Amino acid sequence: PGTYPKPPRGYGEAAEKFLTWIFDGNATAFRHFRETGDPHGKWPVGVPISCYPAKIHSALIRAGVDFAARCPSRREEAMGLARVAAEYLQKVSCGPDEPCAGFPPTYEGDSAVCTRYAGQIMMIYPADAGKAYLDFAKATGERRWADAARLIGETYLRLQEKDGTWPLKVWAKTGKASVPNRLQPLAVVDF
Repeated sequence: PGTYPKPPRGYGEAAEKFLTWIFDGNATAFRHFRETGDPHGKWPVGVPISCYPAKIHSALIRAGVDFAARCPSRREEAMGLARVAAEYLQKVSCGPDEPCAGFPPTYEGDSAVCTRYAGQIMMIYPADAGKAYLDFAKATGERRWADAARLIGETYLRLQEKDGTWPLKVWAKTGKASVPNRLQPLAVVDF
């Protein structure tokens, strides 16, 4: 009960401050990724960003686009990171003729989790990639990213089951369920 103190800054300023911290706090790793396209280097938190490509690279694309809009003086740097993340994500995604066409991998690398779930796609993350591609398409005007998002959407529609949902995880090679759990599909429906 009662009143709350006024926040020290607004949401926009807080977002800009946080994005600046992310980019500056990881400057060496981001620079390496931007310059080489290799996300497998060590990061300040000790985990390579390539361990969960669909989740992390989608977030990097969206963060880069947002940072570029909020800090125009750093647009080239921010969009450079977004581009290399988008290019990498597309490179490691399932091909257009595969059952999970356009879907990026959920797991990559030799960590215990990645090894255990190798070849499986958690169905929530392709929607994240699709949203990131749409943001990037809007920011760059490049149609290929909207096309990449469309391919993901078409694959979701093809893999949708009779009950209107999807399995939580599927095998990338077959598109068939790898676990009995069902996906809570709000993110997919939103995409």
